[in-house]
Amino acid sequence: MIDAFCKVAKSRSGLDLDPDIKTGAPSLEKVPWQPLNYMLFEDRVFQEAACNPVVLAFADYAVGRSCMLLPASDW
Repeated sequence: MIDAFCKVAKSRSGLDLDPDIKTGAPSLEKVPWQPLNYMLFEDRVFQEAACNPVVLAFADYAVGRSCMLLPASDW
């Protein structure tokens, strides 16, 4: 999942993220913040994570059994 996240960040912003870095990267201070949302259809790993039983149990607890996962275009 981390590799897929870094791949999406690279394709959207052009930045290579290093998941092993322990401190802040000074080169990123001047980069405007770009939220990495709507990633569900970027890679299958995000779809599998959304269907994880623990995630589904939390969604059921948080919003009830009527919880639905909709594409952003349906909002």
